[in-house]
Amino acid sequence: MHDLREWLPGHEWSSRHHRVVAAPAAVSARCVLDLDDSDMPVTRALMGIRQLPARFAGRGAGYGSTEPEVPSTERMRRLGFVILRESDEPGVGVAAGFVGRPWQLTLKSAVVRGLDPASFLAFDEPGYIKAVTSLWAEPRHDGSSRLMTGTYIHATDREAARRFGRYWLAIKAFSGLTRIDMLRGIARRAEREAADNAAATATAGASTAPTGAVRPDDSVTAADSADSGASTSSPRPTADVARPGGNTP
Repeated sequence: MHDLREWLPGHEWSSRHHRVVAAPAAVSARCVLDLDDSDMPVTRALMGIRQLPARFAGRGAGYGSTEPEVPSTERMRRLGFVILRESDEPGVGVAAGFVGRPWQLTLKSAVVRGLDPASFLAFDEPGYIKAVTSLWAEPRHDGSSRLMTGTYIHATDREAARRFGRYWLAIKAFSGLTRIDMLRGIARRAEREAADNAAATATAGASTAPTGAVRPDDSVTAADSADSGASTSSPRPTADVARPGGNTP
């Protein structure tokens, strides 16, 4: 798990999830940033439910109701998260911070907005929780990759810890579902891209493979042999031409 202590030195709650992906780490790392809501149907549904109180109060549409293909990092910014790190390099990925009172009825009242990385790090007002979540891809020895996500959560005082503790008991399972859904969405996108890349490489190899050519003096025709009355030896064989094999995605 990424060491998130540079952003959150202490924490009382944490979670971790991972998934093996049949794609190189470089591909999976790019797909971490390309992930959008269309890849995460379970998350969209759960966040839509979470925003029902805001809908009923006439304070905005539910999560993901428009522009489902907005990248997930941009969606997080719109929800009030602070993007602390964002890279498509394997082993780096994305880290995002959140400050708020998630037990509040609506997300608008639950999130402290307008923070940047420095103000997120310095925030210590009582009555809130601070959370950091990280998502990245790392290589495996067999050429595949592993997607990893981890979250640390810290309460700024005892009252916030008490309130969030009850809230966490209620939503922990659903939070885990969103992480699993997110990893599944990235894996599908990465494996599809890896398969497309392999197919394109195989096609390019087939179109550029050399073909064997026999020089005119490499064989003697039967007519030439009959005219000369001489016996002929078998024509010299041409070199075998390697036929390109398709890569298995």
